[in-house]
Amino acid sequence: MKKVMKKIILSLLLFAGGFAYAQNDFMLTEQLFSRINKNPAATGNTDDINIFYMNRQQWVGFDGAPTTNLLNIHSSFENINSGFGLTFSHDRPGGVTNGRNINAKLEYAYHINMRNHMLLSFGLSAGIINTYFNPSRWEFNNEDHVVPGYEEAVGETKFDMDLGAEFSMKYVMAGVACTHLTGTKYSDLETQNDIARHVYAYVRGNIPLPKEFDLAPAFMYSNCKYMNCYEFNIAAFYKKLYWLGAGYRINANTFNAMIGAQWRMFRIGYSYDLSCGKLADFKRSTHEIMVSVNLNKPGANKDKTKTKYVRFM
Repeated sequence: MKKVMKKIILSLLLFAGGFAYAQNDFMLTEQLFSRINKNPAATGNTDDINIFYMNRQQWVGFDGAPTTNLLNIHSSFENINSGFGLTFSHDRPGGVTNGRNINAKLEYAYHINMRNHMLLSFGLSAGIINTYFNPSRWEFNNEDHVVPGYEEAVGETKFDMDLGAEFSMKYVMAGVACTHLTGTKYSDLETQNDIARHVYAYVRGNIPLPKEFDLAPAFMYSNCKYMNCYEFNIAAFYKKLYWLGAGYRINANTFNAMIGAQWRMFRIGYSYDLSCGKLADFKRSTHEIMVSVNLNKPGANKDKTKTKYVRFM
């Protein structure tokens, strides 16, 4: 029985590693709180300097389980109708490849201010992506558990570029983006590890309710070659400072729940993903923590009611 369990777990981790490298871009439950790593058009959608950090621990309890760290920093420059930012991510997809992806990009967005607090943005980002994996670091109990095609550690650094657009108004926000425009290919890696283009689309609403409550339903879609992913979630906000939410990622058969609060310049959130289906016992649980800080710029508008940005979104 133990041998069967080990084989199932090994197969799951191998699949996870292969899937992650085919998919390349990591999926985050709280991604809509800071989107510039997926859509550069969201850069500068705040009057402040926003610093956003997120840590995701996937399938907690398994050795070699996926982990992700993300850092986004950005702000607006109203005199030139632009936003500038920086995004950095360190992702370990897990599995027998013992790999990691490092992605660092400079972000730019041009803002077109419209009437009634509507904002249309177009964004472009450019930087580098480094992919590395070393199967020799994985320990097997016997020689039967050998992964063919992976013998030596390999890695390369390539140019990376994203493009996107986003529209926001008082009650609706929507965006589209394409990451890895260059379709990076690694000469030293297997073809299945090439960085494929990803297409994203999302829409989020803001429905005011009585007693200072707001309801924010959202839908997100992503595509990578022949793979499509759909996610629905909804969050309830109180005074735009505290929130509870829940969602479902269809293709991954995963439910998620989130909770968070904002206090002055700080925002903190937590989400929990619960896998369902036949592999639920092996995937176990996933935890995600985000911390965000908004720093006032010298000479910036202190009256947030007059801002042209849809801060709640």
